Amino acid sequence: MIYLDKDTRLDNDERCYIYQTRHVKKESKEEYWVNECYPSTLESALMTYRDRMSRKRSAGSEGQTVAEYIKQLQEADADFIKQLRILLEKYNVEGGKPCS
Repeated sequence: MIYLDKDTRLDNDERCYIYQTRHVKKESKEEYWVNECYPSTLESALMTYRDRMSRKRSAGSEGQTVAEYIKQLQEADADFIKQLRILLEKYNVEGGKPCS
C-alpha cells in the first residue's frame, strides 16, 4: 500500500495499481475506500494523482484566466514534487532504487 495523502492511496496486484480514495459516511462517520481506476504503471498512477489534485484546485474557482490556471498548475506541480521527495526520503529511496 502506498499512501499519497490522507485521502488517496495506491494498492496493487500482479497486473496493475489500484487508485483508491477515502470516503466517510455522513451518518455513521464510517470510513471506506473506493477503487477509482486501475493504472498499469506507477508513473501512470502518480500522473493520475497529479491531474486529479490539479483539477480539484481549479474546481473551486469562480473563473480564471489561462495565465492564472497555468500558475495554479505550476504551484500544484511544486507541491506534488515536494510530496514525492518526502515519500522518497521516508522510504530511503534514491533514483528509484533502495539506498545501500
